Amino acid sequence: MVDEMKKRSKDLTLIRQKMDLTFSFRRKEIVDVQPMVLEIQERWPALFSEEQICAEFNRVTTKELLGTFRAALEEYSPRLLKPYRARKDAFGQQIHLTLQYTERAQPWKVYRCLFVRIQGHFSRRVWPTDELQSRSRSPIVSPAVLSITTEGQELRCRCIERRANFIPPKHIHDLERIPAGAHCERTEVIITMKGGRHKNMEVCVDPDAKWVKALMEFLAKKEGCPFGQQMENLLDKLDEQTSDIAVHRKSTALEGLPLFVCEDSGTLFKTCLETDPDDETRGVKIGIVTVLEDDVAPTSLSSIQNVAVVLEEKIVLTDLPDLPTAFACLFGLLFALNIDYPKELKYTFEVLETIFMELSTNCTQRVRSLKANLLL
Repeated sequence: MVDEMKKRSKDLTLIRQKMDLTFSFRRKEIVDVQPMVLEIQERWPALFSEEQICAEFNRVTTKELLGTFRAALEEYSPRLLKPYRARKDAFGQQIHLTLQYTERAQPWKVYRCLFVRIQGHFSRRVWPTDELQSRSRSPIVSPAVLSITTEGQELRCRCIERRANFIPPKHIHDLERIPAGAHCERTEVIITMKGGRHKNMEVCVDPDAKWVKALMEFLAKKEGCPFGQQMENLLDKLDEQTSDIAVHRKSTALEGLPLFVCEDSGTLFKTCLETDPDDETRGVKIGIVTVLEDDVAPTSLSSIQNVAVVLEEKIVLTDLPDLPTAFACLFGLLFALNIDYPKELKYTFEVLETIFMELSTNCTQRVRSLKANLLL
């Protein structure tokens, strides 16, 4: 079969027969030995063709790969684009509300969307909003700038006192960090509450408290949350298209999926010119590379020359017609080669498995919530 795959004119019927006959042996080898993708490609080159990826997926799951995937994408892409646009608009409004600026300094930029992701870190201690005041007298920020005189110098600090008591993220509407400077000798962290009788109340917290430090460190790693800008660029690119709108909508629905489930789409989708595809595959364990024409700069309307699938830094499948087909083939290869979903994209592939392909009913809360919205 290896020799047959090297021929220019292949006997496809013979290849299908041999792949069917050797399935159990091949599957045992892949599952038990867990060879590298390059080794599998050398031993079973037919497995890396679009036809045999679909056939192997059917052997493993009894599901048709491309037919099921395309039907699901046809059904769900309009339903996905609607919340994409809604969340993009909401995110932009949140950014406008949460980026606070003062005359003294530019505080730390904090995005409200991140509080959802840190909720679990502090979920063991949940205090009802109405109990916050009874547990501790919260140092409230004065509506006006407070003036404190120290050794003849007016510092204009905003906080009289600072509390160290824990505030659950679900009660936090906004957070502002004002670095120490000429205006005040100490760093100030001010939290704006939400909900209940404490709505819009500003509370000064101790920046040295462990939970405040943990919150700051988490937000520092996530500073510049990319969702809003990336989703806006993605939807603007779709709006600029003038031909093959249906195909572009499906591609946009897939490209926006990692962003919508709070994952980094840049680890999955790569774009390059014809002259530098190898540069884009370096360090890519699992991905899809879109190759654009080389005579113009990459823009939203650049002509697509090729779409390829990457596994373990190597292009294993090329000359695919479009991104949805590449995504389906990548998904099929993960099953055929018994490769686990990458941790940084587990929710994206979980959506494909449970919603698109209906291979499982068990899913995380994040995917279950998306599924409920799509089925409304």
